[in-house]
Amino acid sequence: MKISKDVNKLNSCNNQPLKKLADRFYVFNHYGYTFDEFSKCKDMIRQADYENSKTFSTIFAIFMAVFLLFSLIGLVPAPFITKYSLFLFLCMLIKFGTVLWDKTHKTYMLSSIRGVIFLILGFGIAESVYDSYVVATAILPLFVLASILSAGTFTEFFAIITFVLTVFIKSSMIMKDPMIVHGDVVNGVSFYFLSLIIHYFYQKSRIYRFLILYNLENAKRELAISATFDQLSGALNRATFSRITHRIFAQNHDEIAVCLLDIDNFKQINDSFGHETGDYVIESVGENICASLDMPSLTTESYLDVIATQNIDYFGRLGGDEFFIIIRQDASRAHVIETIEYLQQCFYEVDLPNGHGISFSMGVVFVSPDEHDFHTVYTNADKALYISKENGKDRYTIYG
Repeated sequence: MKISKDVNKLNSCNNQPLKKLADRFYVFNHYGYTFDEFSKCKDMIRQADYENSKTFSTIFAIFMAVFLLFSLIGLVPAPFITKYSLFLFLCMLIKFGTVLWDKTHKTYMLSSIRGVIFLILGFGIAESVYDSYVVATAILPLFVLASILSAGTFTEFFAIITFVLTVFIKSSMIMKDPMIVHGDVVNGVSFYFLSLIIHYFYQKSRIYRFLILYNLENAKRELAISATFDQLSGALNRATFSRITHRIFAQNHDEIAVCLLDIDNFKQINDSFGHETGDYVIESVGENICASLDMPSLTTESYLDVIATQNIDYFGRLGGDEFFIIIRQDASRAHVIETIEYLQQCFYEVDLPNGHGISFSMGVVFVSPDEHDFHTVYTNADKALYISKENGKDRYTIYG
């Protein structure tokens, strides 16, 4: 056993330098950002790159169409018709794919981004070698343009730009005079390194802006959650619950079951085991109520609107050990009783330091569609809850 532990420890020590090297390479490959940092804004980067690719492909298609028209009317030499027609066709293929798969295939996003990069650089090569006496007139600016189009990884861009440079130089050697080839090589390599530097630092600053945006959105989301939900139980807080429930009762609604729940002997739990245990109990209550209700998993922004407009169940914490449970999806007597009794069993299984679970007292009111005054319902639920407590707790009472 000791030998096995020593071997594992030795292997861990041996792997540490490799892990550090891998981590450093990841950071370099992702423009100076760690895995956690890059993962936070990866989707935003990809979406922005995709929107850029659609914009550039549209602009490129317009230019090709204009140049093709000039060729047809004789303003541009006729042999250029083939070149412009080919690149217009390739661009329209990418545009067609965008229309066809834009909303259904997210994997197409990456293909579109890469396709536009190759399309632009390919046109630069064709434009440069088409006239054997012109030194790299088109490919060089397009190297720089390609460097700002996508922030996938640095190695990906390095591989693409290296491949394009190789094709450019080979094409130049085949199509051009040796003296012009020399100029193409010098200019091509110069712009090649320039585009790598621009790409790395431009995308680094761009990702930094995405990270700031992510942090701002995250802070905004946390503020919205804090203003809407109770942090311990996950229930709607008192103010939000009151606002949304009065809104529901004021409008046309189906039958609703309103359950006012009070944790039995909660003060004694706090006094005996401490407030940390009390917090644990509140958290457990929230988890168990969520498990007993058919509640959708929604974002904060949409949750309140869905509650107000659809017959879904929800709950709120009034403060301390009191909770309101609103059952709307199926407010039949049988379903409500089944839900309450299931919740009772869940409470019994909450693990306290004394080995016992917890219980609750509850008042239940079935609200008809013609009842629109929540204050009256609250009063009646409180009366039913009082009866449950007077009769020994750990029970529910249905009002009326």
